[in-house]
Amino acid sequence: MKNNSDESVTPFPVMKFTPLLLSLAVLTSSAPAALLVYEGFDYTIGEDTLLAANGGTGFGGAYTANGTATTHGDITAPTMSYTDSGGRALTTSGNQALMDMTINFRSMTGLNAGATGGLTTLYFSLLGQQTVGTGRATNFAFFGGTGSLVTGEIFSLGHGTGFNKDGANQPIGADYQWGVFTNGNGANGDTTDPTPYSNVSMLSAPAFAVLRVDLNGGTNGLDDRFRLYMNPSLDAEPGVADVEILNGRNVLNAFSDIQSIRPFAATGNAAYPAGSESAYDELRIGTTWADVTPFTVVPEPGSTGLATLAALGLLRRRRR
Repeated sequence: MKNNSDESVTPFPVMKFTPLLLSLAVLTSSAPAALLVYEGFDYTIGEDTLLAANGGTGFGGAYTANGTATTHGDITAPTMSYTDSGGRALTTSGNQALMDMTINFRSMTGLNAGATGGLTTLYFSLLGQQTVGTGRATNFAFFGGTGSLVTGEIFSLGHGTGFNKDGANQPIGADYQWGVFTNGNGANGDTTDPTPYSNVSMLSAPAFAVLRVDLNGGTNGLDDRFRLYMNPSLDAEPGVADVEILNGRNVLNAFSDIQSIRPFAATGNAAYPAGSESAYDELRIGTTWADVTPFTVVPEPGSTGLATLAALGLLRRRRR
């Protein structure tokens, strides 16, 4: 190598940078610390295949039927995705569950084992979209009890039958929003909850919901506090929630009260004959914001070369 100055340059090997190497070099991510429950719906694609599916972590068994139901949730591809305004992409895997006017239950062990010992805050995250219908309820709910002993609906993410964000009955075709309901959903939920709906439609596109629940988190030390964030930045919890509820019924004595999940889309009725369908993916339950919002970031294309050199330590060293 010819050098036109009086300095010598230590030679270094020439490396070929493949697209894969470049991608690996510039990816950064957040890492979960205490993930209690995870469901990525990494199951066989097909109709009614959610029944008896038994993957994920933090569960006490496979999905079960709703009573004597003969139809169940489907598994479809691909996995859902979400990227925030800062270019951070939620980490996803597997496929997704399509609830086509179906209901399935599944018991959890993660909260029984992990959410004890005085824990007062949990985070829940979920991707979802309503794909058919408007009026009939569709939501992802959390219940007490397990198996045949499933009891009341403690809270749910989604919307109830015949309700928009203002909590009033609306005609078919209304734009139904994501909300959080305690003690049921929609007309069957806690009507004392003020403004339980966000401004994010369940119909427009897949959305990412993060729910923070604080036991006895109200100003009086008794109410449970629910804060719902819709399509938030993944790197840090926002300062203001899209929906905030201080529930006077104190619906939880401990997080171990939450023992089952129920993805759900209602069948049609006289007022709303079309019924509803909804898709869900990437359920996470953890003790911190980072637990339920793992992400990767890919820098702008123009910075790829420099980032790769820095990451691999291929800077030339000069010596005199």
